Amino acid sequence: MQHIQDNGNILHLPELDKQIGDLEELRMLIQTNQDKLFFATIFITLNAETLQELNEKTKILESELNKKTAMIRTLTFRQLEALKTVLPIGKAPISNYERNMVAGGIATLIPVSNPNLSHNRGIFIGRNIYTNAPIYVDTFCGPPTLPNPHTFICGTSGGGKSVALKTLTARNIITTRLWCFFYRC
Repeated sequence: MQHIQDNGNILHLPELDKQIGDLEELRMLIQTNQDKLFFATIFITLNAETLQELNEKTKILESELNKKTAMIRTLTFRQLEALKTVLPIGKAPISNYERNMVAGGIATLIPVSNPNLSHNRGIFIGRNIYTNAPIYVDTFCGPPTLPNPHTFICGTSGGGKSVALKTLTARNIITTRLWCFFYRC
């Protein structure tokens, strides 16, 4: 018993060894350019009619994020800076809130609600990686089938992202004579 007190508790050594191994593997993947490291900040805007309602929503959000071991900070007395950060003007005046994330972590931030999303007509854009079912997208079918025409395309180099965007853009311009906006990161 004296040995444990002198050298620390050894009951958690297998768990710690696994964590060390996972971190060393992650470091190797980043160093060999098999994975990428990003710095990300997530801002969540809460709206409420009263201060009491805002406090209740904040507690619920903090509780849910704490379950995921996410670091949350409330921007008390920095509401103006926070508002400027969440506006779609491309500026983030609040700094020092970045976290390191690898590509897999960043991918979890993408709001995918249905992996089998496909329309009965439209442009063939590929196959579902899990079910091999064909995926057709009709960005013009409108609500309630498609509440908005926003599109998120990701993939490996040479996977056809640019071709898909050019096809969707050409169809949009021919059909609606409306302009498209693309944000590339």
